[in-house]
Amino acid sequence: MTSLAIPRVPDSRNPDLLQSARGPALEREVAKYTRDELRALLRDDPWRANHVVNLREFLSGESVLTTYPWDVSIPIADICNARCPFCTSWFQGTRCLLLDEVDALAPVLRHAARLALAGHGEPLVHPQFDALADRLTALLDPRCVTYLITNGLLLGRRLDVLLRFTRGFTVSLNAVTPTTHQEVMHLGPDALPGILEAVRHLIHRRDTIAPGIDVSLSFVVIQQNVHELARFIELGNELGVNRLFVRTLAPQGGLGTGLNYHALPPYLHRDFKALVSRAADAVRSSSVRVVGDLASLAAPVFPAGVERQIRENPPPVVPVSEILRSGRGRSGADGRGVNGRGRLLATPALDAESDHENVYDRSARYACRAPYHFLYLNDFEFRMSPCCYMTHVPGFEATHYDGGFDFFQVWNSPAMVELRRRLTRGPLLGPCLRCPPIY
Repeated sequence: MTSLAIPRVPDSRNPDLLQSARGPALEREVAKYTRDELRALLRDDPWRANHVVNLREFLSGESVLTTYPWDVSIPIADICNARCPFCTSWFQGTRCLLLDEVDALAPVLRHAARLALAGHGEPLVHPQFDALADRLTALLDPRCVTYLITNGLLLGRRLDVLLRFTRGFTVSLNAVTPTTHQEVMHLGPDALPGILEAVRHLIHRRDTIAPGIDVSLSFVVIQQNVHELARFIELGNELGVNRLFVRTLAPQGGLGTGLNYHALPPYLHRDFKALVSRAADAVRSSSVRVVGDLASLAAPVFPAGVERQIRENPPPVVPVSEILRSGRGRSGADGRGVNGRGRLLATPALDAESDHENVYDRSARYACRAPYHFLYLNDFEFRMSPCCYMTHVPGFEATHYDGGFDFFQVWNSPAMVELRRRLTRGPLLGPCLRCPPIY
């Protein structure tokens, strides 16, 4: 990815576009102004000013930011009713978001243009979801778009509450047949039909009385479901969803993530090439936008040395039932998060980057938006992940933010400043070389 810098052309300025434009049109207009000029033009609208100045800082490749992220993901619950093997929430999760913790995040939430009800687990298991929705509604700017990421099992029960303040719904399907759905997600052998019925209900509302509703389906591709990928794309077209997400497994530096992660890479399937070819045909025929890169499915999940270790000495496959019986992985039993309120970590750590495989042939400037626009708070350590594929910046300890101190201490921590600097000037960090090109 090359630089997005756009030459300033003062004579073509149209300040009205700063309020009305979206997407590339907005970025083209924003690039014509300095940060100070943008703040002056939007001084009566701090929410919009934060958004457009943040875009300007991204386009310029700034390392130190003066703006809040505006695409925010907060942890609603890090416990889950599913048992997906590529996720740890169901055996490591501890609790749900407390209402006073929502208030502590107010400085960030007031600037959000998009808010994801997501995190490490299933948000709809929150026992006070109605009260949580009311609290968020009071804090968010009315223009903020709220969306939900869910496995869909409880979607039908929560629709009345959700439709009061949520416009976007992404259902993590990960299968198209009840048998595979149960094998991958363990939500019950009869769960899939009810989930699809809730999706159909949302689409009916979108097409009849609520055109602003946005419905998407998501599919994390692993060896156990890659044979249903093409059919997933066809199903999305039959349902008439807004878009389809095809997710690649997160690349790892070693073993120990998820359950049996070494057995999940889709390229381990004996018919992998034929199945991906069939999926590619489905993508070409799709009238629904498919977000994802099928070529990334063949990229190694582990570094070459770890892949070799797995081949020579395969780790044992641990049954889901054993994890549930033993309770292995549980932590943070005090319910407040193991790091405590207000802790700030941004000092050099011993785990320096060790993976330099440039799978996608990238170089600086690699214009990644994550450390500019996005805030990922995914668990109740309130760990601030730099992106959706990195838990911390290599060479630094994880950073944490729970509202107990000034946000810009962590947003402009040494770790985040170094990440932005490396994206702009290079050399790129190992995880940035291997991150799947999805967004």
